[in-house]
Amino acid sequence: MSGEPPPAGSYVYGVTVAGATPPPVAGIGARPEVRLVADGTLAALVSDAQRDEVAAGARALRAHARVLDAAIEQGPVVPLRFGTLVGDDRAVVDDVLAPHRDRLAAMLDELGPLVELAVRARYDEDAVVAAVVAADPAIARLHARLAGVDPEAAYYQRIELGERIGAAVEARRAADADELLAALEDLAADVSLGDLLDPHTVLNASFLVDRAHLPAFDGQVRAAAAAHPEMAVRYVGPLPPYSFADPELAG
Repeated sequence: MSGEPPPAGSYVYGVTVAGATPPPVAGIGARPEVRLVADGTLAALVSDAQRDEVAAGARALRAHARVLDAAIEQGPVVPLRFGTLVGDDRAVVDDVLAPHRDRLAAMLDELGPLVELAVRARYDEDAVVAAVVAADPAIARLHARLAGVDPEAAYYQRIELGERIGAAVEARRAADADELLAALEDLAADVSLGDLLDPHTVLNASFLVDRAHLPAFDGQVRAAAAAHPEMAVRYVGPLPPYSFADPELAG
């Protein structure tokens, strides 16, 4: 006997197909080995965990994501929301798999070869201001006229310049977002738009993409970045389809 307290229950990361191979990464807490709990054609990705281990915050959340990220490399996964802890493996079947059997099976069949790619595009502030000044002759003339002038002597003109630049950046952002979205959504089965994170964010979106289209998607992102040196365009993935899972099944 090690004296270690027994696990409080079975922690569920997500649902995959029966017969899948558990990902070879550590899960949450002191008993991190991930296993499958199968029921018919479905299988839950599970490990033993205590409630305080799940409540540990960032470390547990990273372990949750690590398991799902590894699982999606091997096949379709429906991710469950962080914190899905049930009493035991029997409860995994009774409370998670069985009540949603048809919907889970349909989602796994639908997702199949699809993965999520999270795209973030953001302006470099100095670079985008320089770009809009160079692109608009009226703004460029006002900018040149005020260069080297005492700020207090040209207070209202500087306000006008700032407003013109702000409006031009906003118009450019809308146009660049539409352009980038149009280039990427043709390669996606679905798109989920997120909130813009700050005034310099151009696009914050998740794309559901067939694995076969990943090289083309990567090429489009690189082409967008090359065409817009004032804008950093990056993506994270392949990821489990967090943004496209049914919220009723998320925990």
